[in-house]
Order: sequence, then structure tokens, then C-alpha cells
Amino acid sequence: MRTTTVSVNATGRLTTEIGSQIFDVANGGTAVTTGNGVTISHSGAITALRPGARGVLLGSNSSIVVNSGAVVETVGNGSVLTFQNQSAAIATSGNDAAITVNGVVRSSGSNAPAISTTTTDLFGPVSFRAAVTVGATGSVTTSGSGSTAIGLAGGSSLSVAGSVSASGLNSSAVVYGPGPGTDVAISVGAGGTISSAHAAAISGTGANAIVSIAGTVNGAVSLGSGNDRIGLITGGKVTGLVDGGTGIDTLNLSGTGAGTLGGTANIETLAIASGSWTLGGIQSYASGVTLAAGAGLTVDSDGQLAIPGNGQAGFGAVTILGSGTKIVVKGMLRGGNAGPGNSVAAISAQTADGTRALAADITVGANGFLYGNTFNAPTLLLSGGGTVVTTNGTIAGTGAGSNGLTYTDLLAGPLTINIGQTGRIASNISGAAISGVGTNTVNVDLTIAGTIFVQSTSSPSVALGNANDRVTVTNTASITGTIDAGGGTDTLRLVNAGSGGVALPLNSSFENLEVVSGLWTTANALSYPSVIVASGAELRGLADVISINYRTSPVSVSGSATNITNAGTIRAGSGYAISLAGMFNDTIINSGTIIGGTAGAIDLGDGDDTLALITGSVITGSVNGGGGNDRVTLNGAGSGSFAGASGFETLTANSGSWTLSGNQRYISGITIAAPATLIGDSSTLTGLISNAGTLVFNQPVDGSFVGTLAGTGQLVKSGTAALTIGTQTGFFGATSITGGRLVLAGTLPSAVSVASGGALAGNGTVANLAIASGGTVSPGNSPGTIAVTGNFSQAAGSNYIAETTAAGVSDRIAIGGTATIGNGALLTVTRDGGTYVIGQRYTLLTATGGVIGTYTLVQTATGGTELRLAQSATGIFIDVARSAPSLPELAQTLNQRSVAPAFAALGGGNAAYAALTLEPNDTIVRTAFDALSGEVHASLRTAMIKGAQAGEDAVRTRILSRSAGNGIWGQITGLDGNDDRGPSVASVGRRGWGAFGGVDIAVGEHLRAGIAGGYTRTRLNVDERASSATVKGKHLLGYAGGALGPISLRGSVGYSWVDNKVRRSIVFTGYSAIHNSDYDGNVLHGLLEAGVKRPLLGGTVQPFAGIEAYRVHNDAFTESAGATALVGVARNQTFTMSNLGVRADTPLVGGLSARTQLGWQHVLGIAQPRSTLQFVGGQLPFTVVGATLSRDSAAVSLDLEWRPVETFSIIAGYSGAIGSNGHDSRFRLTAAIGF
Repeated sequence: MRTTTVSVNATGRLTTEIGSQIFDVANGGTAVTTGNGVTISHSGAITALRPGARGVLLGSNSSIVVNSGAVVETVGNGSVLTFQNQSAAIATSGNDAAITVNGVVRSSGSNAPAISTTTTDLFGPVSFRAAVTVGATGSVTTSGSGSTAIGLAGGSSLSVAGSVSASGLNSSAVVYGPGPGTDVAISVGAGGTISSAHAAAISGTGANAIVSIAGTVNGAVSLGSGNDRIGLITGGKVTGLVDGGTGIDTLNLSGTGAGTLGGTANIETLAIASGSWTLGGIQSYASGVTLAAGAGLTVDSDGQLAIPGNGQAGFGAVTILGSGTKIVVKGMLRGGNAGPGNSVAAISAQTADGTRALAADITVGANGFLYGNTFNAPTLLLSGGGTVVTTNGTIAGTGAGSNGLTYTDLLAGPLTINIGQTGRIASNISGAAISGVGTNTVNVDLTIAGTIFVQSTSSPSVALGNANDRVTVTNTASITGTIDAGGGTDTLRLVNAGSGGVALPLNSSFENLEVVSGLWTTANALSYPSVIVASGAELRGLADVISINYRTSPVSVSGSATNITNAGTIRAGSGYAISLAGMFNDTIINSGTIIGGTAGAIDLGDGDDTLALITGSVITGSVNGGGGNDRVTLNGAGSGSFAGASGFETLTANSGSWTLSGNQRYISGITIAAPATLIGDSSTLTGLISNAGTLVFNQPVDGSFVGTLAGTGQLVKSGTAALTIGTQTGFFGATSITGGRLVLAGTLPSAVSVASGGALAGNGTVANLAIASGGTVSPGNSPGTIAVTGNFSQAAGSNYIAETTAAGVSDRIAIGGTATIGNGALLTVTRDGGTYVIGQRYTLLTATGGVIGTYTLVQTATGGTELRLAQSATGIFIDVARSAPSLPELAQTLNQRSVAPAFAALGGGNAAYAALTLEPNDTIVRTAFDALSGEVHASLRTAMIKGAQAGEDAVRTRILSRSAGNGIWGQITGLDGNDDRGPSVASVGRRGWGAFGGVDIAVGEHLRAGIAGGYTRTRLNVDERASSATVKGKHLLGYAGGALGPISLRGSVGYSWVDNKVRRSIVFTGYSAIHNSDYDGNVLHGLLEAGVKRPLLGGTVQPFAGIEAYRVHNDAFTESAGATALVGVARNQTFTMSNLGVRADTPLVGGLSARTQLGWQHVLGIAQPRSTLQFVGGQLPFTVVGATLSRDSAAVSLDLEWRPVETFSIIAGYSGAIGSNGHDSRFRLTAAIGF
């Protein structure tokens, strides 16, 4: 739709669509004119093009909604008359029109408002009520000069959530004036904006403005003559001056969070209802400022807040109406005008009528000034318990009779006042800078690090009330005059963070003095019933003598009981550091340093006094408890020390770890509480000691405890020296030995543990005993017994040192329970200088409940003996045994000397060694060496030779027979012999038999050659060695014999396979064993003999010479298992013998002839058989000798040969030899058949 003008009758409705256009082209015309009660919903464009033309003119009760995207505008200039609605984009012609802008309403001509609720008729301007709403998407602007974006008449309202602006010269965004109503309501929502570039953003007159700002007002707010009310909500902002005009105006600040307010003018009252507000610029409120509960007020660093009060009584104050408020002064806050009758404070934290006390938090910044230009009134008047005042700036009363701060009749909670280093509280002419009046039953906590100034020093600078107040003065404080503590129990605290000394402030009426830090000096007498000197602090007289109650001591009090707590330093120049007079129950608590003068450190008078020491305490000088029943208590965490005192009856260690030294005598005893540790030695720990904590005897020298122990705490023995302790039947706690020796001299019914470096010794009884690695138990007083009623344990690396005597007495541990011995626990046994009996047994430990584990024995072998560890199910023993090095010294024979080192090397783990070394009889030991040597293995080599010789003898008999031609033969022989005992060997008896047979042939006329075989079995008995053997031989020989002229030659070569079965029996005290072995051997042997036969007396005689050789070999072998079983090494040994003699033969009768021989046999070279042996579990091989061949022997033989026919013969003969080392006999029967 496109049209020039539209008229809508009463109760009609106009709707414009998007893209529609309505415009007016006539001067002074109107594009849309409505009757009463008309509703317009506009979504297009309405434009007034000509000067004086209007876009929309609404009748009574009519409304227009300019929808988002729609435009209503006027572009022509309007009338210069104020409030005319000619050329307005939207105007009203009756009351109660409603204008809602969600789109754009604008004017661009001069003197042309965008929205106006005023019109002009023939009689002049006429104003109407209207309700104007600018939505969040709405915009109302004017860009022409002298124009108004929105003009409101009295009774109208404006709500802005969008934007209202005026950019032209002398143009205002919102202007209100008189109308049908007396009030104009203007509300700027949280997202709304009202802006003016060249004039006030909001201005007006002729009506009472009610302005609420939660959004932004860019520009000033200039109100007229009405009684206006302005509300600023946190988040809201006014960039220009807020001027209340000439009425009685109120500015109300509210909301949550933080808000700001620039300069104001002509506003009588500021009310802060909620939120935390920062005021900048110059602001003045003649009727005062009020803060509701929880509200906050900050005067910014560029701010000046004045409450002049116009010289009227009851005005000129910042009044706190509720608790939880906070005031911060960074700039200047000045209250009061010192006019006649003005008697209120600049800031009052109480209700206006004074009936209710309120709490507040008031801070004056480093550059802040809080002045009370009052008459006989303070700058700050406080009565709310819980109030905190902090100043690093200045609080001062500048009016006559005014002071800086007064508190009165506090109802609850403490009042805290902090004066920083740059802070200053001052009073004018007379009166204290800080004063408390009224009953004042609530405590004040005042800290002074800055300046307190009074004009007149005749008055105290601080006058406190009747509560229990605390004043803290630092080294940076500057105080004019004195501090009067008033009533109650008050405390003066001194804090010096500097390096130099600070004089105590002048004061009176304080009951307690606390020196918190630094050095504080005084030339005046101190008379505090309670003195506390904190850690690092020091209290000193100017001449190093502090006289309290006019004595020459740093702390001296008389007249009542005194409590002194020192964690710093109390130093005397002369006299005592602390001297207390009178029969009072005084208490000194010290965790710092007390340095006495020439008289001593502490002198407590009569009365039941307490010296309570806390870890860190240092006292230099004597301490005298004086009369009465006095006690020392030790307390605190960590470690402390006490050098002793005189005149004290008891000592109680409550906590901490305390070391005693010096003179310590307490006739009523020592008590140790559960968390405490008390350390001393036998010189400082005496008398009755009741121990529920830890008692440590740290012994630098040997000593004895003279006293009685009781309790269930822990007893610790430390230090390098010994402590002897007698029977203590009342002590049932644990005992730990961490160093030195604890020597029992009676019963200690305690579970004792011995740590590394500690030792338990003496004679006595304990409940349980545990020895840790590195610990030692050593009973007795050379020697003695420790009885353990319970269990005993000894860990690896610990040591049981047991003393023994040659008389058979030793230390002992007798255990009623179980003994558990860890692997690697040591048993060190010492001896006296006597001769110990081999086989003597000492009992070192018994345990009724049994022994678990065993010891590692530590000893020094001496006198050819060593100690041997033995054990049963319930006991530990040591036996005196021969030492391994002593065994070879006992050996006398070659075999004994050979076997003894190898046997000694077997050590105590070998049963035979363990038993034999306990044998006290040397002869028995040597006999055992012989049995152990395995001598029979060497002696059976002789039997092997004898078996081979039986074969040689058989073929020799055949060769010497008278048989001729070819033949076969057979022989059986009986063998008997004996090898005599020698220096190293036992005699050997041999019994056996053999069978041989052969075949030979004649070779020519003078030579016979043959081959023979045989079997021998010989039984050896070595009775002295309890040994026997069976030697079985299988023999093969080749032989030949003949004549070469007059010379007869005979020879043979043989090889024997031998099976040896040996049995050895070893028996001595504590050991027996039988060892069997079965091993092979062989003998390679040969014979060569020559003789010359001569006829004699019908027979012949033949001198002869011959040689025999035997190479004897045995295989390696191992005897049956046993501690003394042997391993034999394979070995070859060769024996050579020469023979010289004469033979004779002669016929007797018929076919019977006789042959006899007489000769000398000599062994060339080695005559003694040897075997190399080794014990199965040993490492050392050894060689033993057997029965020795006779070096020289006489040999004899006799044969009777019966030959009934030429081809058959029977020979019966005997051969024997008697030599230097034994004899042999062979009986033989031979049959031969020729063919």
C-alpha cells in the first residue's frame, strides 16, 4: 500500500504490512491520524516529509506498536516552541496513549521531536499522559538541532530496553515537563541506553522525576525543582553529573555485585540499599548517607564525599543501618560542619536513635582521609560487635572536642582496629584519639603500626573500655601519650620486625605483657602478673637490667601468683633473670632463652611453683626452686635439654625428647608420660622413675642405675659404655639396647630387644629376648646365665658371645619358650688360658619349647684343639675337639702321615672327622688313621704278585721235569704266606690255591716250548686294619726251556687278569663303617733263567742265575658309600727280582727221582707296593704303602718225581721262601702225559 494520508476513526484498527508506505507531503500535515481508542500495528514505513508535518498522531487511549523492522520518521523542521508535537514522528492528542517501539522512530529536522506527548492548539501547548516503551530492538533517535528524542508530560512513563539518543546540537534524549500528573517515571533497563551528545541525557522540570537506571545513561542527568528520586542499579551507569535540582532529592543505589557512580550535585540524601558501590568525583549529601545491611561504599581515589549537614544537629553522618556493611575510603570522606549543636559522628555504625549496635568493615586506604568536622563528637562512632576498622590513611576529628574513633556499649563480638604503618588516628584539642565509653563488655583488638596523635598529652592517646582488650604495638608505631587499658583483663603485645631495639610504649592497667618479636627495652618498672616473651623476641633493660617491682631482675613480681611465658629472650645484667617473691604458686613457661646475671637465672620463692620447659628452652645460670613442693615439667615437640636445678621435688616429662645433664635430684621422683622421651645417664636418672613414655640411658662411661623403675613405657640403653641394672619387678615395658652394654644384675620382667651395636650381658632374667643383626648377647660375669621366661630369637648377623673355662664351666642362656636362631647368627666362644679336655661338652643354650635353626660358630683354635657346635631338639652345645692342623702332628708312620692331612681336610661336616676329633686318646686316633688309610689296597698288590709267581713256579716245574718229547700236564697248588708288619704297615696273612695246566712240544733234541693257563684265588686278611680281600687271577703263560751246550736256558712270559674284592671295616668311638670295593687289575710278568749242569754222584748239580719282573696294574675304583669311603686311582708299579742258587737232582729207586733247589732271591729297586687314594668327599689325594716284599729271601724247593712209564709222570713238590719281611709256601702236585 502506498498513500499520502490515513485517518482512522474511533475504535478503529490500522495494520500496515511490510513494504507498505504512508507519507504526508503537505506542510503541517499528518501521515496517520487516529481517533480515540485506535490500535495501530505498524510493520512498514510512515514518513512526514514536509516542515511541521507529523508521522502519527494518536488520540486518547490509542496505541501504536512499531514492530521490528518498521520505521516512523519525520524529516521536516518543526516549531521552535517547546513541547509542540508538530513535526514529531509520533505525537499524542489525548491522554493515556500507549507507544511501543520495537522498530525505528526518528526525526531529523530541527526542533522536531521523535516522540512527543505535547501538542499545540489555538490556546498554546497542551500536555497528555502517555506510556512509552522502547523495546530491546527499538530505537528512538533525533539528529536535528534543538530536538528531543522523547518528550514526556507529567504523569507519563518511559521504559527503555533499547536505545534512545539525541545527536543534534542542543538536543536532549529525554525531556519531561508538567502535565496531567505530578510524577514522571523513567526506567532504563539493563540493556537500555539513553544518550545525548550535546545536552543532558535526561532533563526536565515541573514534575517529580522517578528515575531508575539499570542500563546506561551517556550524559548528565539534570533534574528540576521537583522532589526527585533517582535509583541506580548495579550494572547501570551514568557518565555525566547527576544533578538533583532545587527540590529535596534522594539517590538510591541497589542491586547485586559492584556498581559505580560519578559526580553528583544538589542531592540531599544518598541511600545505598544493596550492592557494592564505588563513588568517584565530587559528591555531597547534606542530609547524609545511609548503608543498608550488607551494602558496600567505596570512595574512590579521585572521589570526594562530603556530608556537610549544614550545621544542623543530627545531620552530616554516614549512617550504617544494618550489619555486614563495608566502607572503603581511598579518597576523601568528610562529615559534619562543626555547627552549633552538631554532635553526630562522621560515620556512625549504629541506628539513628542509638538503640541497636551494628557491625561494619571500615577501611581507609593509604591516601584516604576520613575527617569528622564535628563538635564534641568522634569521626567514627562504633557500637557493633564484629566491626573491623583498618586504616593506612588518616582518621581525624577536626571539630572542637572531637576525636578520631569512639566505641560505646558494644553488644556482641570483638571490635578490631588496625592502624597500618602509614595510618594515623588523631584527636583535636583534648580527649583520646581512640576511646571506649559506656559498659563496653566486648573485647577490642587494636593493632598500632602507624601514628596515634593527641593534642594534649595530659590525656591518654588510647583509652579502652572495661572488656578484655588486646593492644598490639609494632616497632613502626608512633604514639603520643599513654595507653590506658581500662578495666577487664587486658593484654599488651609488642611486635618488632626491625633489627634495633624499641622502647616500650607508656601504658597502665595491662594485666598481660606479650613480647611477640624483636628487642624491646624499658627504663621503667614492669609489673605484669603475666609475661610472655615469644620465640625470637627479647625483653631487656636499657642498662641490661630490667627491674620489675623495682628489683634488679628482668621479671620480678610480688604480691600474687605470677605466670611468665617466654619463647624469646629474657636477659639480666645483674641479679636473677627471673626472681619471684612470696608464697605463691608461680608458673614459668619457657621455650626461649633465659640468661641470668651474676646471681643466677631463676629464683622461685616459696610456694608450690612450676617450671614448665618447652623444647627449645635455654637457661643460662642456676635455677632454684626455693621452698614448697616444686616441680619441673618438660613439654613440646622435637628435642630439648635441661641442665638441672636445685630445690625441685618432681620432674615430669609430658612430651618431646629431653636430655638431662648437670645436677638432677628429685626426691619425689621422675614421671615420663606416654608421648615423651627422657634422656640421661646413671648420674642424672636416679630414684623412682615412673615410665609410660621412653626412658633413655645414654651412657658415656660405665655406671649403675641407682633407683627403681615402674611402668609400661620403653627403656632404651644407648651410648658406648655399660649400664648395670638390678632387679626391677615393677617395670613391664619393652627394653631396647641400641648401643653399649646393658648388664643384668637381677630380674627385669621386660621384653628386651638388642639392636645393632648393643649388647645384653650379666646374670638375670628377662621376659623375652630378641637380638637383631649387629646385636650381641653375652651372659655372665665370667661366666653366667641369662634366663628368658618367654621366647628367644637371634637374627642373622647377631652374635652370642659365650665364655668357657678349662674347668668345664660356661655361659648359658636358659629359655622357657622357643629359641629361634636365624641363618647366619653367630656364636662366638671364648676360652680362658687353661688346657681344655678333648671331648668336653659345654651347654650354652637350652630351650624348653625347642630350638629352631642353628648358629655359625666363631672361634680361635688353640692348643691343638677347636670347638665343635652340637645341637639337640632343645639345646645348643659345644664340644672340645682336635683341630684339623693337630691331626697330622699325631701321625707317626708313613701311612698315618699320608692320610692325616687328607682326613683333616674333610672338616667337621664329615661324620668320621667329627667323631675322631672328639677322641681324647692319641693312640686310638693313630689306630683310626691306619684303618682310614686303605692300606689293604696297597697290600693286595703283593698278593697279585704272589699269584703270578705261582704260575711262574708251575711252568718252571714243568721245564725242569725229566719228560721228553711232547706232552700235556696239569698242576694243583696250595698257597700260604705271610707278610710281616713293618713300621707303617700291618702284617698280612695269605691263603689260597691254584690250578694250572699246559701243553708243550719238543723242538729238536734240546728244546721244549709250551703254553699254559691257570687260575688262582687268594684270601688276604689284614687283621690289624680290620680289612680283607679276595684276589682272583686268571693266568696265561708261554714258556720254553732247553740246552745250549753245557748251558741250560729257561724262560716264560705271562699275563694275569685279576679281580679284587676288598672289604674294610672302620670302627672308633662315635663312628663305624664298612666299605666294599670290587675292581680289576692285571699283572704282566716274565722269567729268564740260565744254569750250567754238571754230573755229580750219579746225578747232576746245576748252579743257576735268573731274573723275574712283574708290572702290576690296578684300575680306578670307588668304595661303597660312607664318610670314610675311598676313591682309588689307577696305577702301574713294577717289581724286579734276581735269583741265584743251585739245583741238584738224582735218581732214587725205580722210576723215582728227587730234585732240590737252594737259592737267594733279591728284590731289585722298589720292594713296597703303593696305592694312591682319596676320600670320596675330600680334595687331597694321598699315597699309602702295603705289605713290603722281602728284600732278601732264602728260597728252597723239593720235588719228587715218579715216572712209572716213560710217557707218564707225577711230581709232588714244595717251594718256600723265608725272607726279611715274611715267608711263602707252595705245595703242588703235577701230572704229565707224554705223546
